[in-house]
Amino acid sequence: MAALDALADELLDALLRRLRARPEVMQELRAAALPVSPTPETGPAYATVDGYAAHLRVCRRTVENLLRAGLPVSRAGRIRRIPVAEADSWLRAERSDPLIEQRARASARRHARKLAAGDSGDD
Repeated sequence: MAALDALADELLDALLRRLRARPEVMQELRAAALPVSPTPETGPAYATVDGYAAHLRVCRRTVENLLRAGLPVSRAGRIRRIPVAEADSWLRAERSDPLIEQRARASARRHARKLAAGDSGDD
């Protein structure tokens, strides 16, 4: 297990070094990671949780987790609406958070352990 953890850390370190050496590639990855903020011509100002999940192309649970982490939301009683442009800006700021690197490392470790156990994860 320790060898797989070390390998995952090495691979992530190598990837991060290469990305930091080429800021234009890092910028392209960031742009591809999140959709362009909507304008009045391209999208709504507010979205439901399901609508924002569709906007990001993720499941509803992911958006619920983001809401718990601080994603901006407007509430009117039990109704929640997500301000799309503000939420997209919040996500961009969160992606530059050092915790993202820690989460990526943890995810890589879990994946390496699954591979070592013979589970490809393609179920």
